[in-house]
Amino acid sequence: MKWTISSLYLLVFISLLGFGWAIDRVYDNYQDDTVDPLDSHKIVFSSFLRKLDNESQPGGENTNSLPDIFQLDSLKNFPLPEELARQLENGELIILESEQGLSLHQKLNKLPFILGYGPVPNLHSQANTLEFSLTIIFYLGIALVLIIWITPLVKSVQTLSSAARQVGDGNLNTRLNPDALYLADLNRDFNSMVVRLNTLSDNNQLFSQAVSHDLRTPLARIKFALEKLGTNNRPDQPEIIEKIQNDIQQIEILTSELLDYARLEQTRALQNDRVDLYVFLQQSIGEFSHRSDDISFEIDESMDWHYQLDSSLFHKVMHNLIQNAITYADAKIAISVQQSDSEIRILVEDDGKGIEASMLPEIFKPFKQANRQSKHHFGLGLAICRRAVDLLGGSIEADNQSRIGGARFIVRLPV
Repeated sequence: MKWTISSLYLLVFISLLGFGWAIDRVYDNYQDDTVDPLDSHKIVFSSFLRKLDNESQPGGENTNSLPDIFQLDSLKNFPLPEELARQLENGELIILESEQGLSLHQKLNKLPFILGYGPVPNLHSQANTLEFSLTIIFYLGIALVLIIWITPLVKSVQTLSSAARQVGDGNLNTRLNPDALYLADLNRDFNSMVVRLNTLSDNNQLFSQAVSHDLRTPLARIKFALEKLGTNNRPDQPEIIEKIQNDIQQIEILTSELLDYARLEQTRALQNDRVDLYVFLQQSIGEFSHRSDDISFEIDESMDWHYQLDSSLFHKVMHNLIQNAITYADAKIAISVQQSDSEIRILVEDDGKGIEASMLPEIFKPFKQANRQSKHHFGLGLAICRRAVDLLGGSIEADNQSRIGGARFIVRLPV
């Protein structure tokens, strides 16, 4: 949008400057051509007036043989408005305008007559007509330039409007040209919005499918177990109660993960916390005290460990990644931090079986799991990581290039 507005201002400025300069040149050239003819008429008139003033009485040679363009009128037969009559009486030259053109009039010094000259073409009228024509051309030129500029913009707006209607009708595959001349930023925002809507739509379908499956199974087991408990004096009653508790725990875990993911889907302002990364990661590892001896933490003593980031979101990322590594590791987990001029990289590695190549592009999607045999995980942990890292302005990826033999997760955050 900034380019669109800037280009409009620039176009109008250049058009005004260019058209104004061109029309000024045309008018100046015309004026140069039209000033001299009127002056020449005045010279002829003044010369002939002096000749008549040299005659002693009217009717002399000059007055009897006046050229057709000259006229002699008596003062009595030459009515004028008071102001013009006063100027004429004072011997001033007056110029009168009629339909035929301009005429020059001046009183003779010695004789009681008024010498008239004309009519001659009304050059001032022609100049006024030219000025009016050039003004019309100027504004038409500006209008033409604006029409040329606005036409693609109108088409872009119409395309955007049509795309919005298609999305409203449910076509979430609609995309706009992100490199359009106008509205490029708006088109990119529109595409991002549609991608987001598409993701939300896919997530809703996944939610409806996965939640119904993951809830129905433990609920069915609970129902069956309760039916068993209805029989008195069962020797396996403690075992049945334990199964019910495990199933309820599964439902609680699923509900908790769903709530975490739903909260991250809501837009919120990031908290700008000052975090000591070394202490923060040590505390994150300490949350898994039952496996903390299996987790190694590599540090670079030369790093600046203090960063500004949202500690709540970052905690979700590290907690879920470490939990995921513990779930799939055989015996070892390695966490390390690397730093460059533009980013920090946190690596979480395990020595498990790794991730199937076909699953690598899928594991950050909700309810996608590399191993569906896990009882207490529903495929939301890595989706929560992806969403949280996106909100932090970073990126997350996974591969099987761990130094200790299993999967590796890399979190990149800007510094």
